[in-house]
Amino acid sequence: MGDSRHPRTMKARESLSRSLVPLALGAAASVACYAAAGATLNLPLGGVLFAAILAPTLASDQTRLNLITSVAFTLGVAAAWLALPSGWLGATLVLLSFTAAAVFATQSLIRLRIHSIAAAAIVVTIALAWLTWPVWASGFIAGKTIGWPVALHPLFAINAACRDLGMWTEQRVAYRLTNLGQDATYQLPTGALPCIAFQTALAVLFYLVARAQHRGSIPATTAGEPTRGAAHAPLN
Repeated sequence: MGDSRHPRTMKARESLSRSLVPLALGAAASVACYAAAGATLNLPLGGVLFAAILAPTLASDQTRLNLITSVAFTLGVAAAWLALPSGWLGATLVLLSFTAAAVFATQSLIRLRIHSIAAAAIVVTIALAWLTWPVWASGFIAGKTIGWPVALHPLFAINAACRDLGMWTEQRVAYRLTNLGQDATYQLPTGALPCIAFQTALAVLFYLVARAQHRGSIPATTAGEPTRGAAHAPLN
């Protein structure tokens, strides 16, 4: 019985140790957001911005592809969101699916032979560009009605889940940065589900790409030993 439990115990300890850093970083980010914004809409929105920067960086240092990093980081960030009057579950699911997509995108690039630092930098850049398009695209969307980019956007999905906290585009800072709701019209999504489904689909796609790449790059063995330069650890 002791022999059968030992591998499980070792795997559980390994999973726990891998979750501590993402959990701690998520909690630190959440504390920083709460100190700056309090229990307002900016609290969960700030958490997503931190996820765009930290999640790919964490993923670039992982040797296995799994959900531990995403779940641990999400729990760390979302802990402070319990102070919100409503919308905790929806906002947390948006963050979890967003984080998972960023983590698996980074891992898929690494398994496509892109250096881990470059892979993380690429995903961070794309994630931040996606999150901030309401700001930098203001000149392009003036006079237009914006549909699906709003429905699939994590910040608007969180706003839909926490609509009791007001409209993000009407917040003091956002009102100065974007023309959504002013020169460009849009409608807040009725719920967070479309965004969650979209981000989950991306996460699954990136996971499958990474897994397929791993299977295609399993090194040949000589006398039972892997060839020199074996690139990747097994996927869970």
